[in-house]
Amino acid sequence: LGIATERDYGAVARVLASPGRLNQVWMNLLGNAIDALEGSAAPRLRVSAHDDGEWVVVAVQDNGRGIAPEIHGRIFE
Repeated sequence: LGIATERDYGAVARVLASPGRLNQVWMNLLGNAIDALEGSAAPRLRVSAHDDGEWVVVAVQDNGRGIAPEIHGRIFE
């Protein structure tokens, strides 16, 4: 697909979670980001993670077309 990728993983605390469920979340986020990049002239994807002292924060960012306004209210279903 020719997607430029950037990874920025800081030191993060250990997380008590279900590995299978987290894997599903990451795959859905990355799949959605890749879908949003379809047709982009210079597709870019950035994944970052850091520990803010209380939470582990993970961000998936792309420079794709964005989320259609008509589904904004349903994105967490």
